[in-house]
Amino acid sequence: MTALLHLDQTEDLLVLREIFSSGGAASAYSLHQKYRLSPGQIFSAANKLQALGLASFVETETDFQVRLSSTGAVFCVANADAIWTERSPYWKQGVPERFEIETPDKWLC
Repeated sequence: MTALLHLDQTEDLLVLREIFSSGGAASAYSLHQKYRLSPGQIFSAANKLQALGLASFVETETDFQVRLSSTGAVFCVANADAIWTERSPYWKQGVPERFEIETPDKWLC
């Protein structure tokens, strides 16, 4: 779970989800095409995953690939709830009560 704390950017989790869902590898170009990630975002996420031992970044003849390690696969299964569910929106933390909008539950009698 401590590795999950270091995956603090949206693109980190997108890349991790994609390589797990794609059978263990995804090309940098496919990540760019599917999620509109910039090369910088892809390389940053791949480097972070590699530093945590969850994936490796491999140069092929035509592209770069991010490949899931066996540790990364175990990590994805063990932390599936946190990886595939939405996190609480950090930008809503600390909003004064007077600016909060009532939820529909409060409107029901």
